[in-house]
Amino acid sequence: MSSADTQPLPPADPLSLAPTAAESPGSLSPNASEPSELSQTIREASLASVMPGLQAAFTLLSGARGQTKEAGGRMLEKLSANITLLQDSFMEALYEKLESLGADISAKLTVRLDDAARLAVSGQHPDAAQINRLLDTDPELSAAFVEIATQSAALRDLRSLHALTRCEEAAQAYSALAVGPGECVYQLSLKGEMNHFYFTR
Repeated sequence: MSSADTQPLPPADPLSLAPTAAESPGSLSPNASEPSELSQTIREASLASVMPGLQAAFTLLSGARGQTKEAGGRMLEKLSANITLLQDSFMEALYEKLESLGADISAKLTVRLDDAARLAVSGQHPDAAQINRLLDTDPELSAAFVEIATQSAALRDLRSLHALTRCEEAAQAYSALAVGPGECVYQLSLKGEMNHFYFTR
């Protein structure tokens, strides 16, 4: 995770949602003087920008029950807004690149991160080889997807903890946190103009 993990929480307002110094000032765009819209979105809505508030929210949710509604609610809203912003910018860039490539988007296309955190086609697609070459040469798309996946996981876990604070019995707590066997993988599936980001196994 980002280096913001080791930074102290802001003393004045631990739930502050302002960007922090942990955000990278550099552009992910090949032309550093003219950063792309996607690279700007990645910086503006990065996990590093919400890490202090996220750490504070998890701390409050783990302890001070009386403050959980405000702490959890503010971070749920911020993470949701970040994810929506990143997803919209990511899809705009991806569709533009697929169109330039001449890829068939009428066939279902699923992409996910591989073991090296690089975006790649998952499953069958008639243009899989071409699309993988495109994704290999565009680290910006992978960087954006990493942000979307990471913040979506944080949002999911924060919602679980938020639900846990309202549970009075162990069985209820288990139901709130259990996700079942197997490892969750975050991916995107699209077909034509329809697209869906989701966790799967």
